[in-house]
Amino acid sequence: KLVTTASDDGMSWIATLDRNGDGVIDLTHTKESQLNVDGSRTTVESKYFGNSKLHYEATTITSADGLTTNVEVDANGDGVID
Repeated sequence: KLVTTASDDGMSWIATLDRNGDGVIDLTHTKESQLNVDGSRTTVESKYFGNSKLHYEATTITSADGLTTNVEVDANGDGVID
């Protein structure tokens, strides 16, 4: 069962997945964006295993004019940018 919830402003959402219907969340996927003072946007997308252990996280910063994007990824959930 997949359940998704989004904020009214569309700046964040969360999705939870129960793969086998046993009532236990097997995977959580979140995405949160914020507008920065300089007009740029920071977005953090995270995936967690059912035990809340981080599986993957990507932070994207997009310049105010949209011409520059920087992405940092922790592909294995160890807290270190890969």
